[in-house]
Amino acid sequence: MSTFNVKSTAGSLNDTLRQFLIANNNKNYALITSGGTRVPIEKNTVRSIENFSTGTRGATSAEYFLRNDYAVIFLYRDNSLKPYERNYKDLFERLTVDVNDCLKIDDALYYNRFIEDLKEKNRFKNNLLMISYDHLNEYVECLGFLLEELQVLSHKLLVYLAAAVSDFYLKEDEMPHHKIQSKGGNLILNLTTVDKESIQELLAKRKDAFMATFKLETNESLLIEKGKRAFENYKHNVVIGNILDKRKTEIVIMTNHSSTLDEINQDWIRLTEEEINNNVEIEEKLVEKLINIHKDSILDFI
Repeated sequence: MSTFNVKSTAGSLNDTLRQFLIANNNKNYALITSGGTRVPIEKNTVRSIENFSTGTRGATSAEYFLRNDYAVIFLYRDNSLKPYERNYKDLFERLTVDVNDCLKIDDALYYNRFIEDLKEKNRFKNNLLMISYDHLNEYVECLGFLLEELQVLSHKLLVYLAAAVSDFYLKEDEMPHHKIQSKGGNLILNLTTVDKESIQELLAKRKDAFMATFKLETNESLLIEKGKRAFENYKHNVVIGNILDKRKTEIVIMTNHSSTLDEINQDWIRLTEEEINNNVEIEEKLVEKLINIHKDSILDFI
């Protein structure tokens, strides 16, 4: 497994990416974006506006893509969850040292799960390329770079846009150079709407790649309509809708195979009580269905 920060030299990342593609040339690929984005409000940044996401969906999905024989390029916020590490935030608190100075984990279930995840992480280390970013500009810059470099994959590429992208930012020429001082009283910021059209233009250039994007709502009655708008505006292959308080147990996969938006196909995934009690992750079912749709789309190119 290779890990890069987007601040790394472009040449170094480019070389690693090409080696990764060569090593996995017989596979399909998933480019997964994951985590939130940060918008600084000072050039020497102390304060920033956070579009927060733990990155659970992206990190979990990456594991299931790997298990289904996909090579995964994981573009993630540097403080968000990572594949195989996501369940072990409390690992340090679980560790003890015995009289022989050997590390122990007393919880047998936790220990066994950790060992299995560690083995799986090592098994897929050559199939996972991790690239981290910090703020919004880095995310857009690196996504554009990857989409450009991955053109060679054509229809073998599935783009899975699970990152939470900021809606507003502060223009650089309006940022103070140093930390904003509180003695000046109330702070008023003039935030500019992020031009997400420019991001969509990057994606639109990859018409041969399979695009899956997410829509998160708090009002269930708006979900399908927002999905229709996403198809109309962005022409993606799949829109995945979820409601905030049900996002771990219920998802709808929306597809559109007609020239109009009158008939949006809705494939709902709902975990049963038994599945929830058995710790089934909804991403397992989601990734399985997306892979089937992706493989069908590949057949259309043959």
